[in-house]
Amino acid sequence: MLDSEAGVDILEDRNDQPRANAPGAASERVIRLRLRGGDTDLTLSRGQAWEPDARPDATFSVTLKVR
Repeated sequence: MLDSEAGVDILEDRNDQPRANAPGAASERVIRLRLRGGDTDLTLSRGQAWEPDARPDATFSVTLKVR
């Protein structure tokens, strides 16, 4: 989940699957973003879309700076 007020546009959002397509195998999430303006704090949360009131099971925060 990405906060709609984060000040970024999502250019790409994909899951890269491993070569061995075994059930339960890990994948890699790739998200390409574009900043709309200046610096912004971004928080990504992982949870189940069908449980909107449940707490996320993981959260990642980062500050993005324009150079």
